Amino acid sequence: MRNTPIIVTGFYRSGTTLLRRLLDAHSRIYCGPQIKFFSNVFGDSFDDPLASNRLFRTLEDQGLATQEFLPFWGEALLKTYDLLCKKYQKQRWADKNPDSIRYLPQWDDLLGRDCYDIVYIQRHPVDTLASLAEIEFKYSVPESFDAKMEWYMTDLKTIIERLQNGSNIHVIRYEDLVFDPKANLTRLMHSIGESFEDCMLNGWQSSERRRGIEDPMIDTRKIIDADSVGRGYDMLYEEVIDEIEERVLPLCNTLLDCASLRTY
Repeated sequence: MRNTPIIVTGFYRSGTTLLRRLLDAHSRIYCGPQIKFFSNVFGDSFDDPLASNRLFRTLEDQGLATQEFLPFWGEALLKTYDLLCKKYQKQRWADKNPDSIRYLPQWDDLLGRDCYDIVYIQRHPVDTLASLAEIEFKYSVPESFDAKMEWYMTDLKTIIERLQNGSNIHVIRYEDLVFDPKANLTRLMHSIGESFEDCMLNGWQSSERRRGIEDPMIDTRKIIDADSVGRGYDMLYEEVIDEIEERVLPLCNTLLDCASLRTY
């Protein structure tokens, strides 16, 4: 077992919320609802009406550059996670945030590039983008479908590059997770230096998992099932599906191939 931090990420609507709850149900791991730390630091929300009132924006307005205050607040974030581990009697913390893909250099600076584990969940891009079009994340993702797709492709390229350079990235396919949760969680937990526990599957929907910034649909699920697999093909126009399969799907398959997982 090891106590290094875990960064849980994946594109929006890929299963990060389900994964974070499963990890949080483990006896050793704290993984609460997402703390949008870096996106708040860099003011990366889209059309945020309160942008000028945000803490880090006001610090910049006072004349402080981000690189001046980021180390201080970054250390405070780590101390916060230490406090949360102590509060919930856990030995290891995980930060769940789809945005973390874009802030891996900042995590490298804060934790050390080889001193933390990245857990990335990959879902079929047709299902991912269809689900994202269905549920708006008004301030978190671009408005247009084309922009969402471009954003997704950029994230995929980032993860592929990290995988090819030997980072501590552990990839799990959403479809594998929902079809056979125990087997795939066992594999994932072994890769991050932990053991699978039955409480992960028994407690992921417990009130102990807490509520916060995460997928609003998660509370409608009582069991882990594969009902959503392939659903995107019934939701999107054929020409949109064709574009996703032409532009995004090859990147997903490259990522899965780099991780030695079955491609789509």
